Amino acid sequence: MKQLIIIGAGGMGRTFYDMSRESVGYGVEYEIKGFIDDNLASLDAFENYPPIVGTISDYMPQENDVFVCSIGGISRRACIEKILSRGGEFI
Repeated sequence: MKQLIIIGAGGMGRTFYDMSRESVGYGVEYEIKGFIDDNLASLDAFENYPPIVGTISDYMPQENDVFVCSIGGISRRACIEKILSRGGEFI
């Protein structure tokens, strides 16, 4: 089963989490592994979310990891390129 990692644990990342749980394939084709975010304290004020499993800067994709990017603006491209350069796969 694929392990979904959401890049960015801000407001849009938390929205992606909720949408992912309601999407076709959840629990059958993929599970939500968690978030990666360079601010490891991003979820400290929030409950009932999966963990931040690492930073965008350092996360090494594992077998079955797939990614979705919730970061917008100019930094989006750099985040995606970092993950792709390490062999990550996006959905």
